[in-house]
Amino acid sequence: MDHREMSHKAHKWLKMVQVVKDPDMNRTNRTLEIKQKKRVRTKSETESRKDDLVKRIGELAKETQELAREAVQQYSAEVEAILKEQGRDSMRIERCLDGMLDFCFDHGMLVLYKRLCRYYLDIDPEATVSYVNAYREMWDEQEPSKRDKTSPTTKCVSKEP
Repeated sequence: MDHREMSHKAHKWLKMVQVVKDPDMNRTNRTLEIKQKKRVRTKSETESRKDDLVKRIGELAKETQELAREAVQQYSAEVEAILKEQGRDSMRIERCLDGMLDFCFDHGMLVLYKRLCRYYLDIDPEATVSYVNAYREMWDEQEPSKRDKTSPTTKCVSKEP
């Protein structure tokens, strides 16, 4: 038995002696001591849970960004094909815009989305307006009351989602 172990045992023994000498005072001290230990344990458990949650949120954000990068690559090829072919297939273009809208939090995807909307404007202006408005409802951080009061057609003519 080394010095620390002996000292620790002696300390425990002295505490036990105190309990016997003054049981009422020690009960209060012991209750406070237990409550303090619970607070420390609860606080550390809470901090641990928070740390785990923050870590998991960070991992999810990273995975979301990676997924967005992959989506940009895939949709970029599709948008380029539509523009190169000068495709007028509304279903193909709208299917592409529908899929892209979910990733417009990513700047690269937003650029592609705007580009395809500008192209689609000449083919189906009404549908393009609905895609511009869908973007605004989903991703625009401005309150609707603070946006310009122009009509949807005028907004669309500016060719800016």
